[in-house]
Amino acid sequence: MKKYVLLTLCFCCAFCANLRAQTADLASSMLEKEPPLQTVKQQDDQKIADDRGIFSFLNFSFVKKPLSFFESEDEKTDGNADEKTQQVVKETPLERATRLAEEGNVDAALSLGYMYLYGQDGVQSDYDKAFHFYELAAKQNNTIALNNLGSLYFNGIGTNVNYKKAAELFLKSAQLGNDDAAVNLGFIYLSSGRQEYFEPAIKLFEQAAGAGNNTAKFVLGYAYYKGFVVERDFHKAVELIRDSANARFDEAHYVFAQ
Repeated sequence: MKKYVLLTLCFCCAFCANLRAQTADLASSMLEKEPPLQTVKQQDDQKIADDRGIFSFLNFSFVKKPLSFFESEDEKTDGNADEKTQQVVKETPLERATRLAEEGNVDAALSLGYMYLYGQDGVQSDYDKAFHFYELAAKQNNTIALNNLGSLYFNGIGTNVNYKKAAELFLKSAQLGNDDAAVNLGFIYLSSGRQEYFEPAIKLFEQAAGAGNNTAKFVLGYAYYKGFVVERDFHKAVELIRDSANARFDEAHYVFAQ
């Protein structure tokens, strides 16, 4: 399962102005210095998710299995045993999934990371635990975990903001083929406002667009439309933006409506 987020129109405006009016120099931050320490308070989870745009700037990749997937064999057969012979269940599915994740099971770690990030399957949202489980899976070079952990570092969710670490994780995930991570790193490069990062950003969007990522198709199409970094090509622009629009990418519909 993948949950895609909307690309905000500020990026369209940035293209129109050749990205002259950018905010923080994120590329400088990630390459040269650490940002101020910033932590997330658990009671402000939803407010931070809304205000800071945790789900409106960077793409998260998701693969989650239901908790029933982590039932033990004993738990799965208990229903067939009579009352006298029914075995005592020693672990709940959540307890079993937690144990498996700590033992190195990537599926369990990814599922728990998702559940704690979003408060799914009866589990209350806990960003610290989400960070922990994504970190466990990332240590095994899982591309989804690497990308999501990078997004958590970038947004300061369950940890302190660390742009350099976020960029390193996005790069590693992108090199392993994760298109969301390629888009995330591409956005960071564009946000720098520094020309030396624009071409690498376009290459990342090309990589992600080739993998079918609709955010990347839209941004790349807009680059061809404006002649930003690449040579202006209206045919390619229309083709890419149309593909994105056909996938119900709202910003692509907005461009076609102009």
